[in-house]
Order: sequence, then structure tokens, then C-alpha cells
Amino acid sequence: MRRGYSTITPAVIHALARRTLARALGWPDYKTSITGTQLVDLVLLIAVTTRTLFAVVTRYFHFSHETARQAVRANLGSEDHLTARLVDALHDVARFTRRDRRRRWTCALDVHYVPFYGDRGTPGIIGGPKKAGTSFFHAYATAVLIHKHRRYTLAHNTLTNAAMP
Repeated sequence: MRRGYSTITPAVIHALARRTLARALGWPDYKTSITGTQLVDLVLLIAVTTRTLFAVVTRYFHFSHETARQAVRANLGSEDHLTARLVDALHDVARFTRRDRRRRWTCALDVHYVPFYGDRGTPGIIGGPKKAGTSFFHAYATAVLIHKHRRYTLAHNTLTNAAMP
């Protein structure tokens, strides 16, 4: 029997993310200078490269960073409305096929503690057993599904004192 291989490439992931966000957000063109597709690409590039709007626009687009800022701001809307649309987009992507629902999935939860040496009152800092010369840490958790050498990240969240058991 022939061994299977994955057809998932970065281009496939980008195309899926672009289609899903464009459908979920429904951003129209901003004046005549920026199309809705360019806005979605801009937001995706900012998220992927973790760079500023200014850095991404000057490198990848042919319009000014100020026009891009105004376009994003005009299309964002309220925080609740944006959150609802992004959650709907996540549900659309996370729909499992019948075959996926029958698979045996392993769920892994990891908690990570990164030593923190600054002000103890900083938001997101929790206490714990002394390690690496401090007893205060940035803590975050990750939940993933694992199946046949593939790893799907479900959630990545910063822990606070309220979130700790």
C-alpha cells in the first residue's frame, strides 16, 4: 500500500485563512485606495510576522500606513461585534468531517512558567515555587490535539491568579 503524504502547505493555510476571514468579517473596500481583500491580507501579515502596521504596509503594500490605519479602524466596529464574527469564523474552520469525528484524538494540555524578575504587580504575573532565582512567573497554557504526528493547536492562553486552580 502506498504511503500517504500531507498536502497541507503554507499557501493552503493562507488561502483558507484569507477566505474564512474575508467571509466572516465582510470588510468592504475603503474608498478607492484599499480593497477588502488587501485589508484581510494586511491583518493576516501583521498577525503572522508580528510586526507593526507601519512595517507591514511599507514592505508589502503600495498605499500609505496612515490610509491603512484609517481603513482598519473604519472596518473594525465594536469589540463585541468583532469577537462574535471571529468566533463564528473559528467554528466554521473547526468543523470536523465525518472521518475526523471517528478518529481517536489525543488531547495534550501544557502549562509553561517563564521566570519574571520585574514588578510583582504587573498584570499576568503569578507566584509559585522558587525556580531560576525568582518565585514569580509569566504563565501560559496550551491545548493541542495530536493525531499521527500532526499537532493542531486549539488554544493558547495566559494564566492569571484567577485562572489558576
